[in-house]
Amino acid sequence: MVAHRGGAKLAPENTLASFRRAVGWWDADILEMDVRLTSDGYVVVIHDATVDRTTDGTGLVADLDLGEIRNLDAGYNFKDLTGQQSFRGQGVTVPTFEEVLTALPHTRMNVEAKEPQVAGPLVEIIDGKAYAARLRAKVTEAVTDLKSNHGLTPGLAVVLVGEDPASQVYVRNKAKQTIEVGMESSAYRLPDTTNHDELLQQVEALNADANVHGILVQLPLPKQIDSHAIVNAIDPRKDVDGFHLSNVGLLSTGSPNLVPCTPLGCMMLLQDRYDDLSGMNAVVVGRSNIVGKPLASLLLAAHCTVTIAHSRTKNLGAVCRGADILVAAVGRAQMITGEWVKPGATVIDVGINRIDSDDGKTRLVGDVDFESASKVAGAITPVPGGVGPMTIACLLRNTVQAACSIGNVTLTL
Repeated sequence: MVAHRGGAKLAPENTLASFRRAVGWWDADILEMDVRLTSDGYVVVIHDATVDRTTDGTGLVADLDLGEIRNLDAGYNFKDLTGQQSFRGQGVTVPTFEEVLTALPHTRMNVEAKEPQVAGPLVEIIDGKAYAARLRAKVTEAVTDLKSNHGLTPGLAVVLVGEDPASQVYVRNKAKQTIEVGMESSAYRLPDTTNHDELLQQVEALNADANVHGILVQLPLPKQIDSHAIVNAIDPRKDVDGFHLSNVGLLSTGSPNLVPCTPLGCMMLLQDRYDDLSGMNAVVVGRSNIVGKPLASLLLAAHCTVTIAHSRTKNLGAVCRGADILVAAVGRAQMITGEWVKPGATVIDVGINRIDSDDGKTRLVGDVDFESASKVAGAITPVPGGVGPMTIACLLRNTVQAACSIGNVTLTL
């Protein structure tokens, strides 16, 4: 008998569908299997299986853990657990999904293995909006704790130069969410004629302000300003964007302090799906300093085998198809199609692109062609509603972290 607890964190209503997608197939006489659903996942217990062969060649069910099974290409014929013909019961009626849920915490079923059928998996949509809401709730609790027990109110200052409409919307959203979690928010709007020295003076003033714990200079900046120099003029302890060379160096050497918000959000979504990323093949398409490179460092720290792909990568499609985790951060609308996705892979789409719609309007899409990729992937982030909401939530988290560091307060988020 072998017992295994699911390696991914799954909502109870998705456990059996996810198990169907996760398991591979093997030649066996009779598999007697218990599926025990719990509030945070499920336990699968396999009894007295006569196994002839497994897809990885071991010949032993006991050697198959869910982390390995999840990545197999073939799918076991579970259907929706509502089709009786999906099983040949040994005197046991196969339960429907609803019956399984009502029979908690224990359900037993006897099944025979069948040849694998060609069918697309049931993709899990990774809800970044919901996760971001939970993260903001944790930040709110932390801010309340800091105020009540330490007399400390985290403060975030955002500097916007120019009248870029997208930047203005982004800055408004940051200010709104900053206030909602109980922090102090201040915005400094400068004209697009601002020169480098004027902006530098503003940054230095915020560095010296004890009520400001996080400083964010909204990018891009007008061409007359050296963005690199401005970012590195920010006090590294207040660099909540994580772009200062000191923070970049700490991250790349495995001792992260303040981590760039979008990569941090991507990692949170991945770690919410998997208990352990060790040994997984991760491909990051895009080598920017804002997303691609820092995310690669985070994945390496999680013991993934990491490839950074870019515009000059040869056989890019083949490289992507080898990924258990595929991250698209290249800035090209729907560049990555389902043909580039390994069956069952987790796809994180960082891209936000606006394209023309059939109705004459425009719509937002990612760097991944969602329609084709979702037919192959095991899990995927949508656009919008995936990575996007995580960015501001992680900015708020970083601001609390910076306030704790500056105020010498120990607090775990």
